[in-house]
Amino acid sequence: MKGAYSLTGASHVLAVSGLHVGVVFIFSNFFLGLIFIRKFKRWRYLPLLFVLWGYAFVTGMSPSVVRATIMFSMMIVGMMTGRKGVTYNTIAASALLMLIYNPLYITDIGFQLSYTAVFSIVLLQDKISSLLNVKNVFLKKVWDLTAVSIAAQIGTLPITLYYFHQLPLLSCIVSLFVVPAASAVIYLSFLMVITAPADFISDAIAFLLNIVLKAMNATVNAFENIPHSTVQNISFEGTDLILLLTLSASVCFYIKLRRHSALVLALSCILALAICNTGRYYNTANQHVIAVHNVQGESVINVIDGFQNTVISQGDCSKAKHKIKRLQNKLKTDEPEYIAGNSLEINGKRLYLLNYKISGTVTKKPLRTDYLIIGGETDIPSGNISNIFDFCEVIIDSSNSKRQIKQWKQYFAQYNITPYFTSDKGAYFVSI
Repeated sequence: MKGAYSLTGASHVLAVSGLHVGVVFIFSNFFLGLIFIRKFKRWRYLPLLFVLWGYAFVTGMSPSVVRATIMFSMMIVGMMTGRKGVTYNTIAASALLMLIYNPLYITDIGFQLSYTAVFSIVLLQDKISSLLNVKNVFLKKVWDLTAVSIAAQIGTLPITLYYFHQLPLLSCIVSLFVVPAASAVIYLSFLMVITAPADFISDAIAFLLNIVLKAMNATVNAFENIPHSTVQNISFEGTDLILLLTLSASVCFYIKLRRHSALVLALSCILALAICNTGRYYNTANQHVIAVHNVQGESVINVIDGFQNTVISQGDCSKAKHKIKRLQNKLKTDEPEYIAGNSLEINGKRLYLLNYKISGTVTKKPLRTDYLIIGGETDIPSGNISNIFDFCEVIIDSSNSKRQIKQWKQYFAQYNITPYFTSDKGAYFVSI
């Protein structure tokens, strides 16, 4: 399910974030408003602060929660003193306080996504919402929620592409269903806890909560199964991040102040992005790489020839999936093709995966290979392995046990051969 939420762009409702703090604020403010009579209405703000910060501490003080809690706290103080704050100042002040407390927050993905989302919502939501004049009250609410999602997507797009290399195309539509459902889940959870002494009421709320959760998961699964709903393996590097952030800032600056210089800068960023991607495409098309992964108990070899990505393995590669995916994203290749062979040639170089017993093997002529990769099924030969294989380099992968690795070290030492042990040095990586 976690993967489904990620692919549909709805994973933000799973993480404890500003959305949840907002729901807690609304619920607590309403509940405390019922307790405090009109004369003492303002006194409800003090326990409201305790509730918000208590929630922040209980949930682990994640950057997005702390950001939202600080902003709501500033808003509450303004309500207590009868002053109305400036939203941009509130956002900036909360960021400053967080960075004073922990400067390393600036490197946290949650911090970056949280502030870019909030800033873009504040800046763009009204302008996006005004593009359509919807008179129906219900449809107006739906359009406003869509405008919020679009604004957040615009702000977080560069960071999302940089860290996750994927773009959910239907995330705005999915948010129309999961955001209200997530809010309902929090409300119902609070009510279930409050009504715990009354078993009948609590059980009824739990039953309803279960229905909402199942409906939300079913909706996410349905959107995930729509073909081409997510663009994956997007090539996006640090240069692209800077250019796209500059482009976004320039467009926002132009929308706000109508300065033509901002428009010129935006167009320059688009041109620079096109040039960078053209150069990257050329480099990718001409790359030739062999990678022997460091995966305990498995022989997993990536062979990259341009955009073509081949994985040689006799196993299911279950332990190496994330490593293969990371290399695929790094080198911008196509989806990997898995084969169970032993030999492959790339750009005039040959590699051979030796993963069977060779004791007693006699050959008229050594088998020529540039890279000999020895797996865990291979036994120690009685004679010099150079009589069987004519190789330039030998790699002992991590499918070998510690005992086997020790034996291979002793074996190759007597022939003055220095292999590469992935268990000692990590993955073997060579560009041909």
